[in-house]
Amino acid sequence: DQPTTLATAAGGLGAMTPTIIEHQNVVFSVYNMTPKLMMRRSTDYGVTWTDPVQIFERHVGVNGTLSLTSDTNKTLHLFFGQRITGNPDIHGMWHSTWLGGRWSEPDPVVSGPQVSDFETDTAFDPYDARAIVSQGNAILVTWRSDPGNKGNGVWYSYATVDAPELPLEALPRVMP
Repeated sequence: DQPTTLATAAGGLGAMTPTIIEHQNVVFSVYNMTPKLMMRRSTDYGVTWTDPVQIFERHVGVNGTLSLTSDTNKTLHLFFGQRITGNPDIHGMWHSTWLGGRWSEPDPVVSGPQVSDFETDTAFDPYDARAIVSQGNAILVTWRSDPGNKGNGVWYSYATVDAPELPLEALPRVMP
């Protein structure tokens, strides 16, 4: 009933792109705290929270929204755009699963060197993850390229995970 501060702006761009989900009686809040991906959890529906923890050491940057979703095996999935610093940096849309106490090492949905292209449509820098689970076992994720690098449209990927498939249900119809 009362707003609770989960992160404060401590310089830079501050806290950005928060998302939240309830999963198996635990509330997860994930957000970017430039340049790190941070998480807090609550086991009492938001009355108290764990201290913030950085989720991934190798991944840095703020590439738009983060997305949490769950399949019928009750596996929690996280999708996010970030980069791994190197020569060159590896940019990507990444996927990780909650292993009951920590996140798995992120796997790329797509990854590669950043491409800025202001003349044609070949820019590459995944940004703004949006994911859902359909039928219990099909994960659908969309993203766009960073608009600061002349984003080039909306991208999409999907995967079927090893979880029970829910039966198809027809949408209700309004009879004339």
